[in-house]
Amino acid sequence: MASRRIFISSVMRDFGSERSAARAAIGSLRQESVMAEDFGAQPYSSQTACLEGVRSSDIYVGIFGSRYGSIAPTSGLSATEEEFNEARRRGLPILCFEQKGPKDPQQQEFLTRIKAYETGYALSGFESPEELKLKVVQAINDLIGMQGVSMLDPAGAAAHLDQHAWGSRGPRQYETWLGAVFLPVRQGETYLDVLEFGRQDLRERLLSPARFGPGILFQQELGVQTSEEGDALIFKQEDSRQSRTVDSALEIHANGTLVYGTTLRRKRDDPLSIVAGFVIDEDETERRLAAFAHYANLFYRSLERGDVITGLYLGTSMTGIQMKSFGRIQTSPSNGVAVPMHGLADPLKIPSVPLRISRAELAEPATLAKKATGHIARAFRTANVYYNS
Repeated sequence: MASRRIFISSVMRDFGSERSAARAAIGSLRQESVMAEDFGAQPYSSQTACLEGVRSSDIYVGIFGSRYGSIAPTSGLSATEEEFNEARRRGLPILCFEQKGPKDPQQQEFLTRIKAYETGYALSGFESPEELKLKVVQAINDLIGMQGVSMLDPAGAAAHLDQHAWGSRGPRQYETWLGAVFLPVRQGETYLDVLEFGRQDLRERLLSPARFGPGILFQQELGVQTSEEGDALIFKQEDSRQSRTVDSALEIHANGTLVYGTTLRRKRDDPLSIVAGFVIDEDETERRLAAFAHYANLFYRSLERGDVITGLYLGTSMTGIQMKSFGRIQTSPSNGVAVPMHGLADPLKIPSVPLRISRAELAEPATLAKKATGHIARAFRTANVYYNS
């Protein structure tokens, strides 16, 4: 297995012994340290170089002492906090170590923010460089040293998404199926016991957020069928107009993978509109993806060991898109529309390289859904079949 790049973030002045201890710990595990001391001459500022170092790394190690550090005039934050924020945005596994003792006010406020984030990052205390070295070794070994545990790269994520068909499914004639999959970057873990899938209280706990609240994935007035297939607990809701036709489905896998799919049908308030028959509604797509992201956020927060899932991949798909465009349908669209012709694959996997997202991004479902829908819209624009009313 290739060594991982581990970024060491801390103030540098008077903290050399601690940084050296972290470097030694990482080296003892045959991993690669990424440190500002090693960057050498760069064609841009040292802080830009450090942020690039975070972006190119696989794991972030933050070592926090008494001082907050100098503040960048552009962001109003210290270099260390900027690096921490970049690691969160990138969805990197984050390991935090806090030197025991008093802190200056800004540093204490920063550490309070770390503990208050949605994912609740833990801070492991240390008193000496020797103790820090032991704790860094233990934390990294726990993170990457477990037998069978691996971190997916984009190519590996795409292969895993293929196993779930990117959520695609054959829809009813003339309709479109929207699929979406959340896949943990960390693979090889089990978060749910398949032997517990038959428990009614577990089923109700997992289904309830999908029927009530912002994460609604199923119509409340219709029943939901539950089944078990392999390592997955599956909820399905049939089309009320035609029996045995699945309208929406949610798969919950023991390894933390979530697969969702739903029919995107014509607007109910304009069922005979020619436009609605040939245009996939962008607003409805975004709404469904936001609901799924909201459900996923609640799901991962509810897992006993969900905090180790710091990063995820998101892949979406559309099936039944031939002779259809994509766009925002006005309240009263024109009934005249040219039948769109394009060469897009059906099912369409979007984006072809799955989106890597952090738990912080998942905590903003509307923003994430807009981003994912933007990739879908771009695919149709590129094919010259984006609908402009």
